[in-house]
Amino acid sequence: MSQHRGRLIADTIIDETTAFRATLECLRIPYDKEDNIFTIYGCKQTKHTSLENTCHPAC
Repeated sequence: MSQHRGRLIADTIIDETTAFRATLECLRIPYDKEDNIFTIYGCKQTKHTSLENTCHPAC
């Protein structure tokens, strides 16, 4: 993600990799990361399950 700072100044790059990886691990979503590309495998949420119920309380 990038944050616009103005016409004469380059945008700031915001790296959210650590937070994204922590969310995937917290929700027990299987993934691979290679060359800065995340591949997510077989993730589907049922209608009866909310994200709050699937996350470990320590996350």
